[in-house]
Amino acid sequence: MPPKDVAGTTEGYAAGVKAEVAIARTRADVAHRQAELEQHGLVACPRGNVSARIVAADLFVIAPAGVFLEKISPERMVLCDLEGIALPDVLGSERLPSADAAVHSRIYRDVPSAQAIVHTDSPYAMAWAARAATLPCLTVAAAEEFGGPVAVTVTDLAEPRALADAVVSALASAPSVALVRGVGVFAVGADLREAIRIASCLEVAARHAFLVSQSGPLDALALDDNVAAVLHERARRHATSTPDATAPGSGLTHN
Repeated sequence: MPPKDVAGTTEGYAAGVKAEVAIARTRADVAHRQAELEQHGLVACPRGNVSARIVAADLFVIAPAGVFLEKISPERMVLCDLEGIALPDVLGSERLPSADAAVHSRIYRDVPSAQAIVHTDSPYAMAWAARAATLPCLTVAAAEEFGGPVAVTVTDLAEPRALADAVVSALASAPSVALVRGVGVFAVGADLREAIRIASCLEVAARHAFLVSQSGPLDALALDDNVAAVLHERARRHATSTPDATAPGSGLTHN
C-alpha cells in the first residue's frame, strides 16, 4: 500500500506493486510455517499460530482462527493492520484472524526487533510453565540461545489486555522469547525461520529440564549465569560475523 503523498504517481504505482509482492510472499511463508508447527509437534492443532510483519505497509499476515493442517494455504491467511484488525475486501478477509492477533499486533508495535512471531503450546514448555518456576539453563545450546534461565510469566488470563501486556513485558527482559503459564511460548525473530528455531530450542530446553528433574533438584546442575551469558554473547558475535550462521544457538562451541 503506497504512501498517500505518492498515490497515483509512478512512485506510488511502484510502491503499490512492491507492497503487493511482499504481501503475497508473506502469505506463502506464513502458511508454510504454520504447517511446520504441527509437523514438528510444536502445537496441538488448531492451537498455536504464526505471523510475519510487512514493514513497508505497516501490516502483518497471521493464520486464521481454528486453522487445521489440511486447510492451510496462502489465500486463507489473514492480512491485519498493526491494531490486529483484519483488512476488509482482501484475500482471506472472510475469515477471522487468530484469537492471538491482538497479542501479535501489540508485540509488533512495542518490540521493534520483532519481524515474525510464533506462538506454540508445545508439551514440555507448557508443562514446565504450569509450574510457574524459572526454566533453568542446563546446556550449552540453551546458554547460546537464551543467555541463561528463562523466567515463566504469570498473568490474569481472564483480562483480555493482560496477556499482551505480560508478553511485551517479558520480551523487554528476554528479547527473543516469552514463556507464559497456561498459554505457552511466544518467540520472536527477524523472520519466521528464526522464530520457529527459538520456539523449538525452548521446547528442547524444557524437555531437558523435565528429564533431569526426575533425578533430583536442578539448581546445582544449571550452568553458571556468567558462563551462560558469555556463551550467548560469543554465539551472537559468531552469528553476526558469519554469513551462513542463522543465530545464537547454531552450535558454535561444537564446530
